[in-house]
Parts: sequence; C-alpha cells; structure tokens
Amino acid sequence: IITAFKTVTDATVVDPNCSLSVVEDDPDDDKFFECAYAVDADYLVSGDKDHVLPVDEYRGTSVVSPAEFLTVVDSPVD
Repeated sequence: IITAFKTVTDATVVDPNCSLSVVEDDPDDDKFFECAYAVDADYLVSGDKDHVLPVDEYRGTSVVSPAEFLTVVDSPVD
C-alpha cells in the first residue's frame, strides 16, 4: 500500500523518533502528531472531528480539515 501511495503522490514515509501524548481520548491518534512533529509539518490534515481536529494547533503545526487545507492550497501566494 505504501509503495502504491508513494507512486500516486509525492509522499514521504515518516518513522518518528518521538513519543507524544496529545489526544487524551484516543491515544492511537498521537501517531499523526508524532509524524507531523518529526518533519516539522506546517499542516496536519484530518477528518477526525472528535479527536484530531479539536487540537487546532500543536507545536507550530496547524490541524485542519481537508476542506480547510484545500482553501490554503488554492489561495494565491503573495
């Protein structure tokens, strides 16, 4: 699956070297924050309205829905 995903998109597989506790109600979701933190991501895109999106921002990474991210990507660059 990862090979197919990398072929279709310009993706990078991340193996984070940290362990974070961000999502108290669903610790399995911490892996997304660990990956974002490991690569100093500007955005973490998620559709998880219950656990991930409520975080809003974590250590400089904006947590946004897919629709919000498309708005950012489609915005003209100044």
